[in-house]
Amino acid sequence: MGSLNVSQRWRAVASCTLIFCGFIFFLQFIINSAKYGLAAVNKVLDVCGNDQAIGHDIACSSRKTIAASSIGCKAEELRLQLVINAFHGFSHNHRCQLENHPLYLAGLGIEDLETCECIFASSNSTAPLIRHASHFHWVQFLDLHFEKWDTDKYLELSRFLYNNYVQALQIIECYSVELEELKQCKDLVDADFLKWRDEESEYLGQVATEPTADTIAVAYVENLEKLKHAEFVFGTIICGIFLMLAPLERCTAVSLRFHSSLTCLPTLRIPRV
Repeated sequence: MGSLNVSQRWRAVASCTLIFCGFIFFLQFIINSAKYGLAAVNKVLDVCGNDQAIGHDIACSSRKTIAASSIGCKAEELRLQLVINAFHGFSHNHRCQLENHPLYLAGLGIEDLETCECIFASSNSTAPLIRHASHFHWVQFLDLHFEKWDTDKYLELSRFLYNNYVQALQIIECYSVELEELKQCKDLVDADFLKWRDEESEYLGQVATEPTADTIAVAYVENLEKLKHAEFVFGTIICGIFLMLAPLERCTAVSLRFHSSLTCLPTLRIPRV
Protein backbone atom coordinates (compact mmCIF):
# COMPACT_ATOMS: atom_id res chain seq x y z
CA MET A 1 0.00 0.00 0.00
CA GLY A 2 1.58 3.26 -1.01
CA SER A 3 1.12 6.81 0.14
CA LEU A 4 2.44 9.52 -2.13
CA ASN A 5 2.62 12.97 -0.59
CA VAL A 6 4.20 16.15 -1.81
CA SER A 7 5.06 18.74 0.82
CA GLN A 8 7.20 21.89 1.01
CA ARG A 9 10.31 21.41 3.12
CA TRP A 10 12.83 24.25 3.59
CA ARG A 11 14.63 24.53 0.23
CA ALA A 12 12.96 21.89 -1.88
CA VAL A 13 9.90 19.78 -2.31
CA ALA A 14 10.13 16.33 -0.80
CA SER A 15 8.27 13.56 -2.56
CA CYS A 16 8.09 10.58 -0.25
CA THR A 17 6.68 7.22 -1.30
CA LEU A 18 6.04 4.59 1.35
CA ILE A 19 4.97 1.01 1.51
CA PHE A 20 2.23 -0.19 3.82
CA CYS A 21 4.20 -0.56 7.05
CA GLY A 22 5.69 2.93 6.97
CA PHE A 23 8.99 2.17 5.26
CA ILE A 24 10.27 4.83 2.90
CA PHE A 25 10.28 3.33 -0.57
CA PHE A 26 12.19 6.25 -2.04
CA LEU A 27 12.60 9.93 -1.32
CA GLN A 28 13.15 12.74 -3.79
CA PHE A 29 14.15 16.34 -3.21
CA ILE A 30 12.77 18.03 -6.25
CA ILE A 31 11.34 21.15 -7.80
CA ASN A 32 7.56 21.09 -7.69
CA SER A 33 6.38 19.45 -10.90
CA ALA A 34 3.82 16.82 -11.82
CA LYS A 35 6.38 14.73 -13.71
CA TYR A 36 8.16 13.75 -10.48
CA GLY A 37 4.94 12.39 -9.07
CA LEU A 38 4.46 10.39 -12.26
CA ALA A 39 8.00 9.04 -11.90
CA ALA A 40 7.18 7.91 -8.36
CA VAL A 41 3.99 6.19 -9.51
CA ASN A 42 5.85 4.48 -12.35
CA LYS A 43 8.46 3.22 -9.87
CA VAL A 44 5.75 1.80 -7.62
CA LEU A 45 4.18 -0.02 -10.56
CA ASP A 46 7.52 -1.46 -11.69
CA VAL A 47 8.52 -2.74 -8.25
CA CYS A 48 5.21 -3.62 -6.59
CA GLY A 49 3.27 -4.81 -9.62
CA ASN A 50 -0.49 -4.91 -10.02
CA ASP A 51 -3.38 -4.15 -7.65
CA GLN A 52 -1.64 -1.31 -5.81
CA ALA A 53 -3.33 1.59 -4.04
CA ILE A 54 -1.69 4.99 -3.72
CA GLY A 55 -2.91 7.60 -1.26
CA HIS A 56 -2.64 11.20 -2.42
CA ASP A 57 -4.06 14.45 -1.05
CA ILE A 58 -5.56 15.22 -4.46
CA ALA A 59 -6.04 11.72 -5.83
CA CYS A 60 -9.11 12.85 -7.76
CA SER A 61 -6.92 15.21 -9.81
CA SER A 62 -3.82 13.03 -9.99
CA ARG A 63 -5.92 10.20 -11.43
CA LYS A 64 -6.67 12.38 -14.45
CA THR A 65 -3.01 13.38 -14.71
CA ILE A 66 -1.87 9.76 -14.70
CA ALA A 67 -4.55 8.74 -17.21
CA ALA A 68 -3.40 11.45 -19.62
CA SER A 69 0.30 10.66 -19.19
CA SER A 70 2.57 8.12 -20.86
CA ILE A 71 1.99 5.65 -18.01
CA GLY A 72 -1.80 5.87 -18.23
CA CYS A 73 -2.24 2.57 -20.07
CA LYS A 74 0.25 0.88 -17.76
CA ALA A 75 -1.60 2.06 -14.66
CA GLU A 76 -4.90 0.86 -16.09
CA GLU A 77 -3.54 -2.57 -16.99
CA LEU A 78 -2.06 -3.03 -13.51
CA ARG A 79 -5.33 -1.86 -11.90
CA LEU A 80 -3.76 1.01 -9.99
CA GLN A 81 -6.13 2.56 -7.46
CA LEU A 82 -5.76 6.18 -6.34
CA VAL A 83 -7.28 7.08 -2.99
CA ILE A 84 -7.54 10.33 -1.05
CA ASN A 85 -5.86 10.28 2.35
CA ALA A 86 -8.34 9.89 5.19
CA PHE A 87 -7.61 13.22 6.90
CA HIS A 88 -7.26 15.34 3.76
CA GLY A 89 -10.22 13.62 2.13
CA PHE A 90 -12.76 15.41 4.30
CA SER A 91 -11.82 18.73 2.68
CA HIS A 92 -13.12 17.44 -0.67
CA ASN A 93 -16.76 17.69 -1.71
CA HIS A 94 -18.96 14.81 -0.62
CA ARG A 95 -19.36 13.25 -4.03
CA CYS A 96 -15.57 13.07 -4.34
CA GLN A 97 -15.39 11.46 -0.90
CA LEU A 98 -17.89 8.78 -1.89
CA GLU A 99 -15.68 7.84 -4.82
CA ASN A 100 -12.19 8.28 -3.37
CA HIS A 101 -12.21 8.30 0.44
CA PRO A 102 -10.90 5.10 2.12
CA LEU A 103 -13.95 5.09 4.39
CA TYR A 104 -16.11 4.08 1.42
CA LEU A 105 -13.66 1.82 -0.42
CA ALA A 106 -13.02 -1.87 0.08
CA GLY A 107 -9.56 -3.33 0.58
CA LEU A 108 -7.95 -0.54 2.62
CA GLY A 109 -8.85 -1.83 6.08
CA ILE A 110 -7.99 0.62 8.86
CA GLU A 111 -5.20 2.29 6.89
CA ASP A 112 -5.53 6.10 6.81
CA LEU A 113 -2.74 6.71 4.23
CA GLU A 114 -1.36 9.60 6.29
CA THR A 115 2.06 8.11 7.11
CA CYS A 116 3.84 10.77 5.07
CA GLU A 117 2.51 13.44 7.40
CA CYS A 118 4.06 11.59 10.34
CA ILE A 119 7.38 11.34 8.52
CA PHE A 120 7.44 15.01 7.58
CA ALA A 121 6.50 15.98 11.13
CA SER A 122 9.39 13.92 12.49
CA SER A 123 11.80 15.48 9.98
CA ASN A 124 11.12 18.89 11.55
CA SER A 125 13.48 17.85 14.34
CA THR A 126 16.38 18.17 11.90
CA ALA A 127 15.60 21.82 11.13
CA PRO A 128 17.81 23.34 13.88
CA LEU A 129 20.77 21.32 12.57
CA ILE A 130 20.48 21.99 8.86
CA ARG A 131 18.80 25.37 8.68
CA HIS A 132 22.07 27.18 7.93
CA ALA A 133 23.99 24.19 6.56
CA SER A 134 25.27 23.81 3.04
CA HIS A 135 23.22 21.84 0.56
CA PHE A 136 25.50 18.82 0.95
CA HIS A 137 25.13 18.66 4.73
CA TRP A 138 21.43 19.48 4.43
CA VAL A 139 20.84 16.38 2.29
CA GLN A 140 23.28 14.36 4.40
CA PHE A 141 21.41 14.96 7.65
CA LEU A 142 18.03 14.29 6.07
CA ASP A 143 19.28 11.05 4.58
CA LEU A 144 20.58 10.02 8.00
CA HIS A 145 17.27 10.93 9.60
CA PHE A 146 15.18 8.91 7.14
CA GLU A 147 17.56 5.97 7.34
CA LYS A 148 17.06 5.97 11.10
CA TRP A 149 13.31 6.16 10.52
CA ASP A 150 13.40 2.97 8.44
CA THR A 151 15.53 1.21 11.05
CA ASP A 152 13.10 2.10 13.83
CA LYS A 153 10.11 1.00 11.76
CA TYR A 154 11.77 -2.30 10.97
CA LEU A 155 12.38 -2.95 14.67
CA GLU A 156 8.74 -2.13 15.42
CA LEU A 157 7.32 -4.03 12.44
CA SER A 158 6.03 -7.01 14.42
CA ARG A 159 4.43 -4.78 17.04
CA PHE A 160 2.87 -2.64 14.31
CA LEU A 161 1.30 -5.61 12.53
CA TYR A 162 0.12 -7.13 15.81
CA ASN A 163 -1.50 -3.90 17.03
CA ASN A 164 -3.27 -3.37 13.72
CA TYR A 165 -4.51 -6.95 13.74
CA VAL A 166 -5.83 -6.61 17.30
CA GLN A 167 -7.49 -3.30 16.48
CA ALA A 168 -9.21 -4.80 13.44
CA LEU A 169 -10.48 -7.75 15.50
CA GLN A 170 -11.81 -5.39 18.17
CA ILE A 171 -13.68 -3.35 15.58
CA ILE A 172 -15.23 -6.49 14.11
CA GLU A 173 -16.15 -7.85 17.54
CA CYS A 174 -17.65 -4.61 18.84
CA TYR A 175 -19.70 -3.61 15.83
CA SER A 176 -20.69 -6.89 14.17
CA VAL A 177 -23.45 -7.57 16.70
CA GLU A 178 -24.89 -4.08 16.41
CA LEU A 179 -24.70 -4.23 12.63
CA GLU A 180 -26.57 -7.53 12.50
CA GLU A 181 -29.26 -6.16 14.82
CA LEU A 182 -29.69 -3.13 12.58
CA LYS A 183 -29.93 -5.29 9.46
CA GLN A 184 -32.58 -7.51 11.04
CA CYS A 185 -34.54 -4.58 12.43
CA LYS A 186 -34.59 -2.68 9.13
CA ASP A 187 -34.69 -5.78 6.91
CA LEU A 188 -31.40 -4.91 5.21
CA VAL A 189 -28.65 -6.85 3.49
CA ASP A 190 -25.02 -5.94 2.84
CA ALA A 191 -25.79 -4.92 -0.73
CA ASP A 192 -28.12 -2.18 0.53
CA PHE A 193 -25.24 -0.22 2.04
CA LEU A 194 -23.38 -0.21 -1.26
CA LYS A 195 -26.58 0.72 -3.07
CA TRP A 196 -27.09 3.70 -0.77
CA ARG A 197 -23.62 4.96 -1.55
CA ASP A 198 -24.20 4.63 -5.29
CA GLU A 199 -27.60 6.32 -5.05
CA GLU A 200 -26.17 9.21 -3.07
CA SER A 201 -23.33 9.65 -5.55
CA GLU A 202 -25.81 9.60 -8.44
CA TYR A 203 -28.06 12.15 -6.72
CA LEU A 204 -25.17 14.52 -6.02
CA GLY A 205 -24.16 14.24 -9.67
CA GLN A 206 -27.65 15.24 -10.77
CA VAL A 207 -27.86 18.28 -8.49
CA ALA A 208 -24.46 19.59 -9.53
CA THR A 209 -26.36 22.15 -11.63
CA GLU A 210 -29.67 23.75 -10.63
CA PRO A 211 -32.82 22.70 -12.53
CA THR A 212 -34.09 25.26 -15.05
CA ALA A 213 -37.42 25.65 -13.25
CA ASP A 214 -35.67 26.51 -9.98
CA THR A 215 -33.40 29.00 -11.73
CA ILE A 216 -36.37 30.78 -13.33
CA ALA A 217 -38.29 30.85 -10.04
CA VAL A 218 -35.33 32.34 -8.17
CA ALA A 219 -34.79 34.95 -10.90
CA TYR A 220 -38.50 35.88 -10.73
CA VAL A 221 -38.36 36.39 -6.96
CA GLU A 222 -35.19 38.47 -7.29
CA ASN A 223 -36.87 40.72 -9.86
CA LEU A 224 -39.87 41.14 -7.57
CA GLU A 225 -37.55 42.25 -4.79
CA LYS A 226 -35.88 44.73 -7.14
CA LEU A 227 -39.31 46.08 -8.14
CA LYS A 228 -40.34 46.49 -4.52
CA HIS A 229 -37.13 48.35 -3.76
CA ALA A 230 -37.58 50.60 -6.81
CA GLU A 231 -41.15 51.43 -5.82
CA PHE A 232 -40.01 52.32 -2.32
CA VAL A 233 -37.17 54.55 -3.51
CA PHE A 234 -38.99 56.23 -6.39
CA GLY A 235 -42.50 56.20 -4.92
CA THR A 236 -42.85 59.99 -5.03
CA ILE A 237 -42.10 60.03 -8.73
CA ILE A 238 -44.82 57.48 -9.44
CA CYS A 239 -47.37 59.91 -7.99
CA GLY A 240 -46.22 62.67 -10.35
CA ILE A 241 -48.44 64.07 -13.05
CA PHE A 242 -46.41 62.75 -15.96
CA LEU A 243 -46.71 59.14 -14.79
CA MET A 244 -50.35 59.12 -13.71
CA LEU A 245 -51.98 60.80 -16.76
CA ALA A 246 -52.34 59.87 -20.39
CA PRO A 247 -50.36 61.95 -22.95
CA LEU A 248 -53.39 64.11 -23.97
CA GLU A 249 -54.33 64.66 -20.35
CA ARG A 250 -50.75 65.69 -19.60
CA CYS A 251 -50.88 68.43 -22.25
CA THR A 252 -54.21 69.72 -20.91
CA ALA A 253 -52.93 69.70 -17.36
CA VAL A 254 -49.79 71.55 -18.36
CA SER A 255 -51.84 74.18 -20.25
CA LEU A 256 -54.11 74.71 -17.26
CA ARG A 257 -51.16 75.08 -14.95
CA PHE A 258 -49.48 77.53 -17.30
CA HIS A 259 -52.70 79.58 -17.67
CA SER A 260 -53.27 79.67 -13.92
CA SER A 261 -49.72 80.79 -13.37
CA LEU A 262 -50.22 83.67 -15.81
CA THR A 263 -53.34 84.91 -14.05
CA CYS A 264 -51.44 85.05 -10.80
CA LEU A 265 -48.76 87.34 -12.19
CA PRO A 266 -49.02 91.05 -11.24
CA THR A 267 -49.97 93.57 -13.96
CA LEU A 268 -46.98 95.36 -15.35
CA ARG A 269 -47.34 99.05 -16.12
CA ILE A 270 -45.06 100.36 -18.80
CA PRO A 271 -44.33 104.05 -18.34
CA ARG A 272 -44.95 106.33 -21.30
CA VAL A 273 -42.08 108.21 -22.77
